[in-house]
Amino acid sequence: MLYVIAGDDAFRKSEKIAEIIKVGGCERFNVTTLEDAISDALSLGLFSKKAMVFEGKEIPYKDSKPLEPLLTIENVVILDVTTVDGRTKLGKWLNKQKCVERINALNQFQEDKIKAELAMRSLKLGLDLSIHAKQYLLEAVGPDIGRMQRELELIKAYFGEDQVLATELPALVPDYAQNSYQLAKALTEEPETVYERTQSLINLGIHPLQILATLINRIEKLMLTAIGLESGLKREKIAEELLHLPDNGRVFYLIKDVEYLSAKQLQFAFVELCGLTHRLKRGTRSERLPLELALIASKLA
Repeated sequence: MLYVIAGDDAFRKSEKIAEIIKVGGCERFNVTTLEDAISDALSLGLFSKKAMVFEGKEIPYKDSKPLEPLLTIENVVILDVTTVDGRTKLGKWLNKQKCVERINALNQFQEDKIKAELAMRSLKLGLDLSIHAKQYLLEAVGPDIGRMQRELELIKAYFGEDQVLATELPALVPDYAQNSYQLAKALTEEPETVYERTQSLINLGIHPLQILATLINRIEKLMLTAIGLESGLKREKIAEELLHLPDNGRVFYLIKDVEYLSAKQLQFAFVELCGLTHRLKRGTRSERLPLELALIASKLA
């Protein structure tokens, strides 16, 4: 996730950020020592370039004060991190600042690299992929280069010298993310299909814990939305205070999804999913997952 701090609104557009990073107009620092990195950058005057990128898995402290001096800088500052806990002072501060735009532009400036990798590996195998087939592969495989190579070899073995069309790929190269999302929706909307969908995902090779992580993510959002509605909060407040979303557009759809569900039902599902995750980590057989999820779904019906 990218958190963008900038005095100039133009720099807060994701395509501008992608271009800045693509042409190398930035300085990079590791956020494992973010406080020191920011202090050094300010003292050494390293804001001469168009942007600064602080990158890493997470920001390992709770206070937002080290970031506040950056608001007086005219150049763009980018926090390229996997997670910022919205419950911390820093997370709340980032979400409240008008000059901060929370976007997911990471894939935009990685895309050229992944496309080049796909083109090179396809060429080496002598594959003739249509434009739409390439796009499907990029979306289905993502940045996993190892899986990309395996899927390309499978496609080559299946299609040989023939041109490969996008319509022919889904059965051969499943889109894990889309299939997992469909299961997450089915848990509350089509409980009778949950067993079959879960078994299908396992057969595709998706790890049970990965499946559960997707479900927990969606159920948590629905649960918080339902809690907000039952507490009388307006849509804007649910987005800002409970879901920590930059706008309330997505909340509209979440509200529609919880129309026939109570916060109590969703809390039950959330606790059950977390408990199931814990049991799987402790050694419960993963073969039980389809049945366990079907039971949870039946209680939401």
